[in-house]
Amino acid sequence: MSALAPWLRDPLRRALDALAADRLGHAQLVCGPEHIGKLAFASALAASLLCRERVDGIACGHCRDCTLHAAASHPDERLVTLEENEKTGRSEERRVG
Repeated sequence: MSALAPWLRDPLRRALDALAADRLGHAQLVCGPEHIGKLAFASALAASLLCRERVDGIACGHCRDCTLHAAASHPDERLVTLEENEKTGRSEERRVG
């Protein structure tokens, strides 16, 4: 968690505390201004959700699930983003991986 920007640490800790208390919702919407670390936050949360050997609620970084997450090849993880269609100027869903 130390690689996250300081302003993301508290929201991640709250999400991980909710996970530990079995109160984390089935879906999370991560939104905000550009370039504040939303993808890093979502990735850290996803890593912790996927990890089976969490340490203090945080992904261990060494197990098979963490290795697959780091390689962007975990079968239970899909990154969905929005991308602007150059022809129409509208945002469209794009699945990565």
